[in-house]
Amino acid sequence: DDYDECTVDTCCSKKGCIHTKIECDDLDECTVDSCDKDVGCVTVPLECDDDNECTYNSCDPCRGCTYPTKNCDDDNHCTKDTCDEKDGCQYEYISCDDDNECTDDDCEANHGCYHQTISCDDYNACTDDTCNPETGCEHETVVCDDYNACTQDKCHENNGCYHPSVNCCDGDPCTDDHCDAPSVGCVHDTHDCSDYDECTEDHCDKAHGGCWYTIVDCCDDNECTVEFCAPEHGCEYYPKNCDDRNPCTVDKCDDKEGCTYTQTSCDDNDPCTIDSCCPKQGCINKPKECRGPNNACQQNLCDQKTGHCEEGHTHCDDENACTIDSCDNDIGCKYTTLDCDDNNACTVDDCDRVQGCVHKPLDCPNNDPCSTVGCDDKTGCWWGDVVCDDYNVCTDDTCDSSVTLDEDPCVFTDIPCDDENVCTEDVCSPTEGCMHFPISDKCESSDECTTWSCDPTEGCVSEDTSERCECSDKCYTYSCDKEIGCVTTPVPAPEVDVCHYAECNPDSGWEVFDVECKAANPECYDYGCDVDMDGCHQKLIDCDDYNKCTEDWCEMKVGCSHEDVNCDDYNACTDDSCDSDIGCEHKRVVCDDNSECTDDVCDPHYGCQTTPVSCDDYNECTEDGCDDKKGCWNEPVVCDDDDECTNDWCCTHTGCQHEDVDCDDYDMCTIDICDCLKGCMNIPFIINDECDDYNKCTTDYCYPSVGCVNVDMSECCEDFDGCTTDMCDPDTGCVFVPVECDDGKPETIDYCISYIGCVNAPEELIEYLIENKIDLFGPSDDVNSTEN
Repeated sequence: DDYDECTVDTCCSKKGCIHTKIECDDLDECTVDSCDKDVGCVTVPLECDDDNECTYNSCDPCRGCTYPTKNCDDDNHCTKDTCDEKDGCQYEYISCDDDNECTDDDCEANHGCYHQTISCDDYNACTDDTCNPETGCEHETVVCDDYNACTQDKCHENNGCYHPSVNCCDGDPCTDDHCDAPSVGCVHDTHDCSDYDECTEDHCDKAHGGCWYTIVDCCDDNECTVEFCAPEHGCEYYPKNCDDRNPCTVDKCDDKEGCTYTQTSCDDNDPCTIDSCCPKQGCINKPKECRGPNNACQQNLCDQKTGHCEEGHTHCDDENACTIDSCDNDIGCKYTTLDCDDNNACTVDDCDRVQGCVHKPLDCPNNDPCSTVGCDDKTGCWWGDVVCDDYNVCTDDTCDSSVTLDEDPCVFTDIPCDDENVCTEDVCSPTEGCMHFPISDKCESSDECTTWSCDPTEGCVSEDTSERCECSDKCYTYSCDKEIGCVTTPVPAPEVDVCHYAECNPDSGWEVFDVECKAANPECYDYGCDVDMDGCHQKLIDCDDYNKCTEDWCEMKVGCSHEDVNCDDYNACTDDSCDSDIGCEHKRVVCDDNSECTDDVCDPHYGCQTTPVSCDDYNECTEDGCDDKKGCWNEPVVCDDDDECTNDWCCTHTGCQHEDVDCDDYDMCTIDICDCLKGCMNIPFIINDECDDYNKCTTDYCYPSVGCVNVDMSECCEDFDGCTTDMCDPDTGCVFVPVECDDGKPETIDYCISYIGCVNAPEELIEYLIENKIDLFGPSDDVNSTEN
């Protein structure tokens, strides 16, 4: 024993003590073997650190230190796995941005990038929501134009387009405002202020709030007319009635002075009449009495030259064919002027003393072939233009005034319709005029690989368009078939087994890739790929609970998770719910309160809002209201006040008007009153009551223009008897007092003869006349004698 644990001590007879070193090699390349004298073999693990964080430091008992590459794969498809010699494994999240603003780009550890289409719905019914891959969501304002000028085109963000009526009221009481649909829009017609009364000037005055009526001044400054205004016709001028109903005056009218009355001359220049005038009868030309038959047409006549009575018959022929001659037994000869008016404005009416009535045709001259002439039996000659319209807009219609009167002056010239375009067919329609119909459709292509068109100058031309079928996508082949046009044929995919897959790249064509069967999350996957096992046997655990109302996923180290979907779209105008088969549902809230009298809209923040509809038509002549089922109603107001003494009408701006009826008939001989039930009443005077002056010496009349007139009739007490003194007593009327013929001379015999008066003749003359039977004074009963 050498006290050395590193030797084996033995003793050999020949050599004595032998100290052989022990072998401490444990045949393990992973240890460093040595021997310590005190303890013996010492084995220390081999230090295999290569200072590289990208390798595992390990030791193989047979090979010693080995440095296998560290596997940095974190089984996360969302990271790029690299290794840094100093820092070790590095995991950099990859970018899933597909440069498409229309997708939400995200990454799932098990599958990698995925791109979910985003929703561009802004829950605004007034926008068309689309997505542009370059710019993202675009919200283009909806065009709500209903092409109706009578509506306002508006949009509510919840309900979309709506079209309330345009308010055409311009606040002008002198216009009638309405809307002419669909293209014209608001129309402001001048308000018709006509009250259908020709006695007012009707106009509209904004300052007075609408229609204004001014009484028409009918005064013509003519004292010989009575001015009157009739609502139906307007001013009417009637000749003033100057008739004083006294035939003993000549009644005339002077434009400035008015009625004038001149004493009538009753002298008929006939010595055979006694001329006088009585207001009751007028001129009295009392024929001198010549005793004979009591017949004016057969009597003893008075000689017109001498005034002496002669026996004979009345001769009434005035030898004038223009008079109708007759004799009246009471008044004698009558001569009535013959009326030759044939009531035809196309004749000239005259009368010939020999032939009688003559009617000559009226001459209506015309020397222009482009005018027409004629005669209307009511209005007379008329002239008008010749109408050369052949009712064909394809001709130019003119009138040639250079032709003779016997020729047709109308000329119809065809208008040209050629638009110098060979691609149109030019025709002329008698009703529409020139029309140019495109004939490009006649340039039909012979096959689908050429395009035909029409050139305005050359006509039909063709172009080979087969190149349009070419495309750069190498996943397809392209060609043009003359019968069907462009043909796109997919390139067949290569055959692959279940552990490989093929994808077609538009730039390079089909590419084959290995199916990756990695599974970093055993809680969520079963994995592996084997052709005999139909490929990857890595199988994603199905976390789908078949409920669209949950979001299902598999969480690493946890497993399947299910979280309720939040369906709230934060819009008070939708009812948000979730259906397990469909998912989130956002049903629009219906804000209809079933009333036509409200505008129902929904505000995304406050929900349904109801606004009353305005039914005011701004017309004071209607009652405005609203019916929940039928909507606005505007019924005319009834302005009748049941009073016949008012004119009832309605002004659209001020409402019912009740104007007093004017009952004045401009007749001074009537009492004008108005009865509320019967209307105007014009009660004629009762002459004996209204105009009676209680004087027997007057005749009481009433003239429409002046009223009551009491004409002195004292002159009418003339009894044409020279033997009486005629007078009138206001209480009793006419009084006839015998005259006193006594001249106080004894040598005369005093007589009174009715048609002469007092006669004071010498007694000798009377005796002579008696002796010779001379009847100087007429019948004895006409003589009153007084002997002195």
